[in-house]
Formats: sequence, structure tokens, C-alpha cells
Amino acid sequence: MYKHILAVISLVSVLSPVTTWAFRLDPMVVDFQPTGTHAAKTIRVDNEAQEKIAVKIQMYRRIVDDKGIETREPTQDFKVFPTQFSLNSKDSRVIRVVYSGPKEIDREQSYRLVATQLPVDFKEETRQSGVKFLFEFVASVYVNQSKFFPQIEVESITAPANGQVQMTIANTGTRHRLLRGVSIKLQDTQGRHIVVDENLVKDWNGENLLSGGRRTYTFKSASQFDLKARPAQIEMKDAD
Repeated sequence: MYKHILAVISLVSVLSPVTTWAFRLDPMVVDFQPTGTHAAKTIRVDNEAQEKIAVKIQMYRRIVDDKGIETREPTQDFKVFPTQFSLNSKDSRVIRVVYSGPKEIDREQSYRLVATQLPVDFKEETRQSGVKFLFEFVASVYVNQSKFFPQIEVESITAPANGQVQMTIANTGTRHRLLRGVSIKLQDTQGRHIVVDENLVKDWNGENLLSGGRRTYTFKSASQFDLKARPAQIEMKDAD
């Protein structure tokens, strides 16, 4: 699963008959601009289940650390209409999302739109013990400009230990970049060439490196590297 698209299913135990509810969020990746007509977008929520459901929409700023662990902070940079609603079976609802954050940005801003099914039982019947499956969809939201571009660089490579080399790469550009289609060509101190890509590094394919982000990867090699004497060569194919 690509890490810029995420769907999470939460299991909640409640006093109700065993029921599986499902809905769909479209699109799962939304690009805004800080001003103009593209500062507003619409998202569609489809209830594909047989039951009526309630849904809540929330916006978060997306933060990813050097280990790839994501945290989210509530943000007031968007206005959502409506933030909470109900949907009959097979019904749809269009949600309007308007960016209201800073108009002047020097790099892409990353957020999450989270659509959560609420534990509301619309049936008027005797309540019984059971389990209700609640769905939560997490979409990627970016605020950017056409002049923003990613730039992948190799920051450091450690000396091999136990046949393992650690390489830290950074996105010094102004736009996020999926590592799908990215390859790094290295030359060790003996003149031998090594290509680091999804075939060599586990979990490389689809990794999302946000603007200003960095990540450290490990791969098998007994080679020594000197980035100053032999700089890495980065090749980036279209990923989106």
C-alpha cells in the first residue's frame, strides 16, 4: 500500500447486532493551491452499505519524522462543509473543503483529511450484544504551487557494519516525492557501482518523502563510500 493513501478500519465493541458498514471517500489524494479557484475542492462520500451511517470529517496537519512515523495535529487551515452528516444506504454526499491557511507558502504543505464513521445506530430495535465494524478513511491533502518540485539527495552513508550500510536521503525540494521510480547510483572507493532502488531496499517502493523530510535505509554491502569524492547520482522517473 502506498503511504500517501491510507485506509484504516477500526473495530469497536458496542451493544448492537453484528453489522458491517462501509463507505467510500473519493478522491483519496487532493491538491489545493493557497489562492484562487483551486483553494476550494469537493470530496464525495458514498455509503455502499445496506444501513444508514453517520460520518465525521476532520482535518489535520501531517508530520512525519525521520523514521517514517506519522503524527497528526488538528489544524484550522481548512473550512469543511459539513463536518458531520448522515447517509442513507447507497446515498452520496458532496463535501466542500476550502483552504483558509497562509496564502504565502515557500514549500508544499501536507495535511490529512480523516473521514470517520460514527458509532450511531439508526435502527429502532432491541439492542443485543455484538460487534460493530467502523471504518475510517485517511486521505492525503497537499497545498502547493506549480513552481514547487522535489529534490532527492543523499545526505550520508555509514561505513559497513556486519555487512549492512546505512544511507540517509533527504528531500531538500519544495514538493513531496514518492520513492517509486527513484534510483540512486553509487560508486564505492574501489570504483564499483551499486544501484540503490526498490529492488535493493525493503519498503522503498511507494515511500512518501515529504518536503524537508529525510529517511534512513539499510542495505547489504561491504563497500566503503566517499560522497565528496564520488557523489551519488539520482534518477527520478514519473511517480504520480
